[in-house]
Amino acid sequence: SRVRSLALLFLALLLGSCGSSGGGSSEQPVTPLGTDASLSSLSISDQTLFPDFDPSDTVYQTESFDSGTSNVVVDVTASDAGASVRIVGETIDLASVGRATANVPISAGPNRVDIVVTAEDGTTTRTYTVGIFRSWGPDGVIVPPEPPLGSDVSLSALLIDDSNLY
Repeated sequence: SRVRSLALLFLALLLGSCGSSGGGSSEQPVTPLGTDASLSSLSISDQTLFPDFDPSDTVYQTESFDSGTSNVVVDVTASDAGASVRIVGETIDLASVGRATANVPISAGPNRVDIVVTAEDGTTTRTYTVGIFRSWGPDGVIVPPEPPLGSDVSLSALLIDDSNLY
């Protein structure tokens, strides 16, 4: 009777692992994880991107921002909702939000924003780079910063001869 109970238990376990309908497997097929690490949209504070956005292009430039701009809004959407995106150190999971927005501080002069998209498989990546220029002066006028105290920036001589500078 104890042997019979063990035999029935073994048989039940065996049948359970084979499925109850004719010995076929009851497991669902495994769906491979996505490998698409592209963006379907990219915008920077509603500025025009140069060139126009194309998911296969990874380097962009924006129009110049005036000196009063201290932050830009980076708005991205991954082509695959299972992908994640990293914007300047901030990770946003697009699987749960579908679209990511981050406030990124910029300083006077040239700035760079990197957006790294990681596909659902966790290994396929693509990096998009956006160059952003913020002017130093008011109204978009490019005014270089003041030289450090004690530096000599005076011109000691300038000779012009047949349109050549010496």
